[in-house]
Amino acid sequence: MFAILLLWSSLKKAAPEINSAPSKEMTVYVKSFSMENENKGIEAYGVTEASNLVSLKSETQGVVEGIFAHDGAFLKKGVPIVQISLENRKFELARAEARVKQCVMDFKAAKALAQKSFQAAVQVSKTEADLRQAEAEEHAIKIDIERTKIKAPFDGLFVKTLVKPGDFVQPAAPIGQFVALDPLYVSTFISEKEYYQVNEGEQSEVLLSDGTKHMATVSYKSPVSQNKTHTFEVRFDISNPGHKIPAGLSAKVILPLKIENICSIPPAIITLNDEGIMGVKVVNAANQVEFVPVQILSHDIKGALVVGVNGNMQVITRGQDMVTEGQKVHAIMEKAASSTAQQEGTSDK
Repeated sequence: MFAILLLWSSLKKAAPEINSAPSKEMTVYVKSFSMENENKGIEAYGVTEASNLVSLKSETQGVVEGIFAHDGAFLKKGVPIVQISLENRKFELARAEARVKQCVMDFKAAKALAQKSFQAAVQVSKTEADLRQAEAEEHAIKIDIERTKIKAPFDGLFVKTLVKPGDFVQPAAPIGQFVALDPLYVSTFISEKEYYQVNEGEQSEVLLSDGTKHMATVSYKSPVSQNKTHTFEVRFDISNPGHKIPAGLSAKVILPLKIENICSIPPAIITLNDEGIMGVKVVNAANQVEFVPVQILSHDIKGALVVGVNGNMQVITRGQDMVTEGQKVHAIMEKAASSTAQQEGTSDK
């Protein structure tokens, strides 16, 4: 028995100890980015729009007798554009005017007789009613005659005529289009973070697709956001004397906003999480990966200007696509990584 115990004891000492091997941590490169607090121009995009656009329509029926304005002509308010034939409207007006005169005489006579007790009060009321009806008919004919002449509703451009002389038109028939291009509108959308930094009356720079730059004034800021995008409409007015700038040009608006805690980062390190939110991956104090949402203000070949990253964060610049949130990693500062690589390259040589 003693020999067996001695053999078992020696075997136990000879057996290697079994330890679970630690899992290998993924190596990522990180970098801290400096912060800025400056006035930055935020880019927003839109299209130039007419400040007023109406479809001219006939308000009466008849044959088009004449067209006084050519397509693209600038017209002052009240200038005739299209004339519809009067036909027998002048004769109807003359008859209505004669009837008014007759009713006026009948009403005056009835009142005079009533004062002498030779006429009942009911007859006075009847003659007055006849007079008012005759006046209403005369007024209606005058309005109909006025409607035969279609005029410019405001100062603007007659875009295009849709009728020609000899055409018969009915009420509500389209005659042409009329626009006002001074001022021009540019409508764009801003985020909720920028909403309180934009105020009516402020000026911004607008760059049009034809390469020209213009100053625009904020004329409207929507009090209600878009349901899907949670952005707010902002409208800018551009002075356009002479109507030289057409509607429909692409426009880039530079909003002079004061943005705090912004930084420039490489666009390549920006990624999307499972919910489709843009952001970057950082390494926290526990060496675990975290996702931080960012908002891109602008971007160019130098980098992307973003809000959401602060100077204390260790942003993953290499290896972000190989790690997931919550994963423990081994982080190497980007500068240290560069010097290490140089030393390894020197030793290899």
